[in-house]
Amino acid sequence: MEEPPVFPRQPETKEFEHVPGGRPRSESGTRLDEAQMGPRQVEGILNDVADGITVLDRDGNLTYANEAAARLLGYPSVEALLKVPYQDVMRQFEVLDESGHPVPPDHLHRRLPNRQVLRGELESTAIVRYRVLASGEERWSTVTARAKVDDQGEFRYVVTIIRDITAQKRNEQALRFLAEASATLTRSLDYRVTLQELARLVVPFLADACIIDVVENGEVRRMASSHADPARQALIDELRAYPPNKGKPHPVSEALREGQSELGANLPDSLLVSISHDDRHLAIMRELHPQSYMVVPLLTHGRILGTITFWITDSARRYGPEDLTLAEDLARRAAQALDNARLFQSERSARATADQARLQTARLQAVTAGLAEALTSRQVADVMTDKGVKVLGAEASWVALVSANSTRLNIINASGAPWGDLESWGFIPIEASVPLAEATRTCTPMLLRSRDDLKRYPALDDLVNWRHDHVLAILPLMAEGRILGVLGLEFPASRDFTNDDRGLMSTLAQECAQALERARLYEAERAARAMTEAHGQRLAFLAEASRILAKSLNYEQTLTRLAQLAVPELADWCAIHVITDDESVQCLSVAHVDENKVQWARELFERYPFNPDSPSGLAHVLRTGKSELFVDIPDAMLVEAADDAEHLELLRTVGLTSAMIVPLLARGRTLGAMTFVTAESRRHYGLADLEFVQDLARRTAVSVDNARLYHEAQRAILAREEFISIASHELKTPLTTVKSYAQMLAARLRKPPIDPDRLQYLTSRLEDQILRLETLVIDLLDASRIQQGRLEICLEPVDLVPLTREVMSRFEDAPERLPEHRLVLDAPETVAGNWDPARLDQVLTNLVSNALKYSPQGGEIRITLRQHAHDTEIAVSDQGIGIPPEEQGHLFEPFTRTARSGEVASGQGLGLFITARIVQAHQGTIDIESQPQRGSTFTIHLPR
Repeated sequence: MEEPPVFPRQPETKEFEHVPGGRPRSESGTRLDEAQMGPRQVEGILNDVADGITVLDRDGNLTYANEAAARLLGYPSVEALLKVPYQDVMRQFEVLDESGHPVPPDHLHRRLPNRQVLRGELESTAIVRYRVLASGEERWSTVTARAKVDDQGEFRYVVTIIRDITAQKRNEQALRFLAEASATLTRSLDYRVTLQELARLVVPFLADACIIDVVENGEVRRMASSHADPARQALIDELRAYPPNKGKPHPVSEALREGQSELGANLPDSLLVSISHDDRHLAIMRELHPQSYMVVPLLTHGRILGTITFWITDSARRYGPEDLTLAEDLARRAAQALDNARLFQSERSARATADQARLQTARLQAVTAGLAEALTSRQVADVMTDKGVKVLGAEASWVALVSANSTRLNIINASGAPWGDLESWGFIPIEASVPLAEATRTCTPMLLRSRDDLKRYPALDDLVNWRHDHVLAILPLMAEGRILGVLGLEFPASRDFTNDDRGLMSTLAQECAQALERARLYEAERAARAMTEAHGQRLAFLAEASRILAKSLNYEQTLTRLAQLAVPELADWCAIHVITDDESVQCLSVAHVDENKVQWARELFERYPFNPDSPSGLAHVLRTGKSELFVDIPDAMLVEAADDAEHLELLRTVGLTSAMIVPLLARGRTLGAMTFVTAESRRHYGLADLEFVQDLARRTAVSVDNARLYHEAQRAILAREEFISIASHELKTPLTTVKSYAQMLAARLRKPPIDPDRLQYLTSRLEDQILRLETLVIDLLDASRIQQGRLEICLEPVDLVPLTREVMSRFEDAPERLPEHRLVLDAPETVAGNWDPARLDQVLTNLVSNALKYSPQGGEIRITLRQHAHDTEIAVSDQGIGIPPEEQGHLFEPFTRTARSGEVASGQGLGLFITARIVQAHQGTIDIESQPQRGSTFTIHLPR
């Protein structure tokens, strides 16, 4: 134990102090009487101070601390802190120097002010940087220690004031770091080098490991990676082989998709498993052992350029919001620098392209007069095979151009034996195993000196009679980095090609390519002009089509005229199909310039009717409501579409070239489809054609829908008028009868004596007519409710057997029942379900009443009840006059009666209409089986 230091006597200080056994002092230095401010008041004030205050005695023991000190030293209370020896308190921390390295224990007295005071200094102040060992967090504090001595100058204790300046220091570090990062980011315009330097700068200040991924051409590429431990750098470099898996969730993928940062204070092993591609990937991740992570997107001008990933791998430190804020600031600067570097490279590339264009212009100036005058690709080819080959001394040549869809080589010119036969081929597939196709695929010149050089091209054996005294040269025709085609040349075998010869061939190929490109542009300009003219024609077509569509509400005639208008302006063939009310598909119109072919097409449709289950074509369009475009119609498509060999032969005879099928859509429903086909014109449709006819189809669909709505409205008006007429007539008849019986009854009552039998007869007839009137009013009200969609159904548990018996009992003395009628119930003991009893009573009453009325010769009226697993069956059959098949389809429509029903019984034709709607309201079905003079059976199926 060191001897306590002896300090010279110090004058009274003006600071406010509170120590064990002492008293607080006022600002004037005089002691405050304890009555003025007691120790508890002083201690309360000290506990409210934000700075930590501690007192060490001469032996270095902690004798006092306020609440701020306990909090800064990691203890929940002052009491908990004072229970721990001061040496143990300090063992929780690791003191660091200015660069962040641990201070050796024997040097701590130079760093800690309280130790310096204990060693004899009066006062010491220092900024202490330290690490909390439990969490790995680095912190800073300004620590001031002062010795307190008595009047004799004898040391009594050390008062230490601790002020936490971590936030300030971190901010300073962050600013320095961002300044250095900004300098790094602006040091070079090669962003690959810059990003690697940035990754090294991040480690170890902000992370133990840093990975930077950049999006290039839609793919995520690893641009830079760094690890604080050089021994692990190889592992993190190996991760380049494992980009974020598109099929699995990954923090980098999420950041790239959402543009949002992701912070993981802890990184569980389950996440490593979920993002790993394979066992090796998982093993690398586990060996790197990331504990906490941040993934921050590189965002600039609303675009996501990539991500920066930060890992803590070894320490107990965990990322928090402050770290994320710093990382996002860094990412913003990096994204701006990356964007600037890319813009610079793009500008440099643009300058290079412009320079190349000037070079090409210079070459064009040296093109022969023939090439300068050539306006089309064929003219360019003619010049090359006629004049160009003479410059080179070739004996034969040919030119083949790449097709628009890059799938084949079209041979547009060939001259000189034996290659003149090539032109008869027409084209060569781009993937074919022949020199022309290979040179096109590789964009590399080829020189074939002997037959042995052609052994790997068996297809040429049948094409040429190879002469051993010839050399074959194939030169790619390139313009602005694109392959346009190939130039083939044949020379005598004795020809010895010098560098000048090779250069001349290359120059000629370049000139040919430039001429072809110019011709392509000229042809494109002509095509654009033609397209403009076609656009004007199409606008005129749309105007005429709109006039036709608006002219008439008879959509069948309108669609026929529209199909005729489309031929031959839009197609060689045009057909329009519509979906009818019964969901069948009707071919409404077929048009062709040759009327005989139209009749032939109609016969073909009748012979091979529409197949709704076809996987493509019209059936698919009607099912899905999506258009179909067939740019080409190969023979394989005809084979698939044909029903038999004869059908296939007929389709081949037409010579179909291209087709479009577009749906007629209105208010979310498919009304039909329009089909456009080319044949004789050999025209091929494209996306522009499809967009045009889709516009036409939209207008057509609206017109058809409006016409149908108009006709529906007309039918509704007619139905309303018919309803009013029939209702008036049906109400008038019983009312007239009631009036007559009432008058007769009144007259009888005025002439005594009153005959009771006659009176009974009149009142009975009066009641019958009133009942008839009541039934009619109820039926009319129900019909009105049904047409307004207000038919109410109240479901409850019902047993149909007693309900049916009740209905049958009401017909015992009914006027329509004859002695010859027999009512029979065929049912089990119970037929239960959830239905509306009043409405089912109405259904049974209507069906039994109809069966009695339309069985004028009597016979059996049978009601059959059956209960099945999922539904209940009700059948009412009679042996009456029956219903003809042609009238059965309209039987359930309002005010509908069969032709013979009026001869047998009266009625307004509402009973079956109401019955059918009540059954449908129960989610059930009603069917009829009937034959004239043999009776009818109405069968109802109701869900249980």
